[in-house]
Amino acid sequence: MMQSDEPNIFGGTFRKLAFRQTSEDLPAPDQKDDQEVKAVAGVMVTFEMEGDCLDDFGYLQMRFRLTRSTSDPQPVSVSVHVLGVASPPRQIFEDGEIYLDYGIKSALAKKGKLKAFLFVSGERPPTEGWSIECVSLRGGIRSASEINRSISAARTLAKEEQGDAGWFDHDQLIDGMIEFVESGRPMSMVRFGDGEGRILGYPSDFSNSETIPQCLRYMFGRKALDEIYARDPVFGVPNAMMELQGFLRESIQEADFLGTSSFKHMRLDGTGNVIWAQLAFCRAYLACREKISALGADRAFDTFIFRFAARHGSLDRLINILDHVTFVTHTDPRPKFLDRYPNVKRADFIQIPGHASFTQPESSHYPSEYRNIVDRLRVEREGSVFLVGGGYLGKLYCTEIKRRGGIAIDLGGVFDAWMGVGRSRLVKQTDLRL
Repeated sequence: MMQSDEPNIFGGTFRKLAFRQTSEDLPAPDQKDDQEVKAVAGVMVTFEMEGDCLDDFGYLQMRFRLTRSTSDPQPVSVSVHVLGVASPPRQIFEDGEIYLDYGIKSALAKKGKLKAFLFVSGERPPTEGWSIECVSLRGGIRSASEINRSISAARTLAKEEQGDAGWFDHDQLIDGMIEFVESGRPMSMVRFGDGEGRILGYPSDFSNSETIPQCLRYMFGRKALDEIYARDPVFGVPNAMMELQGFLRESIQEADFLGTSSFKHMRLDGTGNVIWAQLAFCRAYLACREKISALGADRAFDTFIFRFAARHGSLDRLINILDHVTFVTHTDPRPKFLDRYPNVKRADFIQIPGHASFTQPESSHYPSEYRNIVDRLRVEREGSVFLVGGGYLGKLYCTEIKRRGGIAIDLGGVFDAWMGVGRSRLVKQTDLRL
């Protein structure tokens, strides 16, 4: 048993942080009837927390270290249960540390010891090749009412500016972009969601504790974090976050069309981790407000606008007037794309490393490979069209394409849905397949 001496950065009272690795039988994780879960290895974490009032928002951060003791390449699946709520399973391919963040508002109504469990399961018993330990535990209390006040203020402001319908007029967006394509004028259309909102809200609303697991590791993977820490063990993460934030802010200033959070993304019924996503959507919207005011409301759209445009055929109207396009994304769509759109006589492809949530890229998209990709963004003639799906760095690519005379369109996750390769929630949208 260890006692944590890590500082509490959230305020409130967080006591008796005790860790105990166990080989005893752990409660079975939630599962569907047709699933077999082999949870034969795990860690139980015991802790106490007290809040000043039941409206406070408890926040728990755990860091687990998984170490592989064999050369067996078989991945394992990891999920964590806190107060009976399970996290989505995560595939782990190699040894390293896992950062997990939980909102545990319900914990504040209880007294005494609370327990969290980390489960590891796989095709073969993971105890044969893995060891697990909980290496740190932090937690604290932040007023949920304070966070919800921030969300409520942003939602009210957004609704006043957007109207009851929100920013979902995909035909208006496509008509506007067609004007740029037909005239050959350089253009950039970029979108900002909760991921970008976390970066734009750094460090005032989102600290390293949120952005390391929810931004850097989630998008770029553990190898990228190793590179960031190797450059500067102390200031590596802050420097990376500020560099990414700079890319995003530049792309806002260069944008001719913006996709950001409509008020419908700023719900007030969020609990647990959901409340942080709502706050991130707010930060994305607020960061874009000044530019939207300069562009005009007819140039602002919901961050997921291209999913609607693809589903309702509006995106086809744009593509059907193109004769040449360049793709900047992780998977080559050309064979299927050219079959569907025979009017496109030429298509080029610039491959980027995939999202770390579904692939293990050989090279880190950030902090190194993106520079090579920027060098490859060659605009042959003014008005050349680039369709981009590159996450946070896709905004940088759009900025550079416009500055070089091209037309950059941040399609984002539409590529995942088109190809059936990518993040699972997008891959499941089979109606959007090419």
